[in-house]
Amino acid sequence: MKPIIATLIISTLCTPAALPALSLQSYSAASHHRFADDPAFIGNDYDWSGVAYDGDWFTRISDTYYVTAWHARAIGPATFYETNDPLGTTVTVGWDSLTRIGSTDIAIGRFSSSPGSSIAIYGIADETTTQATFASSSYFDMEAFVVGLNGTGGSTTTNFRVGRNELDGFYDDVVLVPPAANVTDMITYDRDTPGLGADEAYLQSGDSGGPTFITIGSELVLIGIHAGTDPTLSADSFLTNYITEISAIVEAGGESLTLISPVPEPSSSLLIALGAVILSLRRRVS
Repeated sequence: MKPIIATLIISTLCTPAALPALSLQSYSAASHHRFADDPAFIGNDYDWSGVAYDGDWFTRISDTYYVTAWHARAIGPATFYETNDPLGTTVTVGWDSLTRIGSTDIAIGRFSSSPGSSIAIYGIADETTTQATFASSSYFDMEAFVVGLNGTGGSTTTNFRVGRNELDGFYDDVVLVPPAANVTDMITYDRDTPGLGADEAYLQSGDSGGPTFITIGSELVLIGIHAGTDPTLSADSFLTNYITEISAIVEAGGESLTLISPVPEPSSSLLIALGAVILSLRRRVS
């Protein structure tokens, strides 16, 4: 039997009793709210400009294309902030089209114009995996950034919170209920105590369609789009397993994706050190 995960669409379609927000073990505006624009922000070393929230989530993957969740699909104008300053320069673009990937919860949208070079385009991790191979993959127990709602009111476009979690599960062909018509490979992360301490993140109502990133050097690398939860875990549609389908849509529009290995290349100093070891071994053998 395929695993069943209750999607966030249930709470998204209802009026919440309180402002929804990404759940953190111990929230601090300085550490977790992007637009607090504080030096303590956990994401200060990375570029968040390619993620926009205008009632739903847009994550830019090429010049005019973005990824979102089918059940919480982002359409209409998107406003991007060049920096974490809520009073800083913004770029607003219109909307052109949306294409669903098969029967999954992944949708690829297109803007009516390019947001421009000041707004980040995110590469997608290129290592596929399955439920059977996940434990031996690069992703197993890898730390990731999770983006969701800040829940403090104010401007819709600055409702942006960032937490962290460890990727610790994977399921093939997960059925989302309702509507039970979405079947997608999912990467998951649970709520541990203490886990990653104050940063430990768990999805809540309104987070659907937001991105999850791993980091390679100074780059944010996209792996998932928030799909849903059950009582013990949060789940993302795993984009890498659908690279062929996503690429076909983007390439049909004359653009291309950037694919990034989740295992960074060895540094030059490490390569030199390894070369010295090999040379030393050869000398000993001779």
